[in-house]
Amino acid sequence: MIKTIPIFNRDSVAQEKPMMLENFKDELDYELLQANIFREKILSCILILFVSIILLLNIITRGHEQLDYYISVRSFHIHIVLIFIPIVFLLLTRKHRRITNENFKLLTVLHVLMNTSVLILCAFIAINNEIINQRPFTYVTAMFSIASLILLSKSYRLFAFCSSYAIYITGILFIFKNPSVVFQHVLFSLPLFILALIVSEINYSAYIRNYMNSKIIESKNQELDKIYKLTEQMLAERTKELNETIEMENIRTAFFANISHELRTPLNVIYAAQQMLDLVLKDTTHENQKEVIQYTRITKQNCYRLIRLIANLIDITKIDAGYLQVNLENIDIVSVAEDITLSAAKYIEDRNIHLVFDTNVEEKIIACDADKIERIILNLLSNAVKFTPEYGSIHVSIEEKEGCIALSVKDTGIGIPPEMKDSIFDRFVQVDKTISRNREGSGIGLSIVKSLVEMHNGKITVISEANKGSEFIIEIPDVYQQDVEEVKAYNLAAEHQYIEKIHIEFSDIYD
Repeated sequence: MIKTIPIFNRDSVAQEKPMMLENFKDELDYELLQANIFREKILSCILILFVSIILLLNIITRGHEQLDYYISVRSFHIHIVLIFIPIVFLLLTRKHRRITNENFKLLTVLHVLMNTSVLILCAFIAINNEIINQRPFTYVTAMFSIASLILLSKSYRLFAFCSSYAIYITGILFIFKNPSVVFQHVLFSLPLFILALIVSEINYSAYIRNYMNSKIIESKNQELDKIYKLTEQMLAERTKELNETIEMENIRTAFFANISHELRTPLNVIYAAQQMLDLVLKDTTHENQKEVIQYTRITKQNCYRLIRLIANLIDITKIDAGYLQVNLENIDIVSVAEDITLSAAKYIEDRNIHLVFDTNVEEKIIACDADKIERIILNLLSNAVKFTPEYGSIHVSIEEKEGCIALSVKDTGIGIPPEMKDSIFDRFVQVDKTISRNREGSGIGLSIVKSLVEMHNGKITVISEANKGSEFIIEIPDVYQQDVEEVKAYNLAAEHQYIEKIHIEFSDIYD
């Protein structure tokens, strides 16, 4: 059984994050360093371009003190260093393009020094600007650029920002002796410094969160992939088993069909010989004639049983293969049911069972297969006789309902246990499984009856109570075939043929 995984369960994800963070710490450090090196390369290029433009403007506008581009000699040297640092950084990182275990520490040091030195140099430039025009924009711009672009851990962040801010505040103290002016500068720069730390923390935390979420998704995808492969493997195995089962079922069906036809041929020969023996016994006399007639009767009854069993097996194979079809004709079903029931009346009453036929409609013409209806009723009557004791009763009735015709066969027999009601129409199911039973059967009759009823688009139900009797109710749709011009009158077979059908259907019942 495959266990389902709550992929998007927030509680489970929250519990997994600390564990996964510990497991992927080394990989995360490499990812962070690689992302920072890439971003610092971009920042270095921008810084070189920007500082170069400032220096160029300073050279062009030198001597024009009214212009804001004026830079002191000391600040000019700092700008030169500010260009030199990113150039060195780009050269060193170009030499170490790929991060390995050997150069990891070196690149980490370059990463920290690059950001720290840029912030410190920008702090010096801001101090120089304070002397000239009291504008610390260079340092503020550097703080927020690094906070927004570079992913600094808490320790590196505090080291870089605090060291540069300490230099900036120290420079302000040396420049301005007035405490109120110093306080104003601190009041202006401190919120920006704190805001830059907050931005850096948000940027770093967001990257860590996205990284861990991607790892969790990757982990879940791997688990899903395993489940998918396992499911695919199990499906392949089940498909193979199903195909094998279908193949075995086809072999079984073919075997039943072949064996049934093979059995029918010698059985017909035996039955024909039995009929010839009956004719001979009628025209001759013998001192043991009664015993011989008794033995021939037993032989004939068992021939009937074999004929019935083989016919059922052949019908089962036809039903499974979809070859058994109904030949629908417009027929008076009341007449069909009444004639079949009354034809079996003598056989039933000879067993001291009272038979009643009742109907609330004298004639009802519907589209049905008369032979199949005949077989359905005979099978239900046979079952009723099997399980109804002497001096019991069997009641056959037809009732016209809305949209259907209901045919009922009710008896006062042993009934069906409650636990068997759901399986009574399954194949090879028998109510009486005792060895001493006086009624035989293969347990496939009701299964065939249900299939024949469903071929008429009808349904069959059973109402039963143990030791009180059973009632089988068949509902067949009240449908008339419009394409048939004349209603076919149902003609019973010759009397001896019809009685022979009854003998075959009732052959499982011993006297």
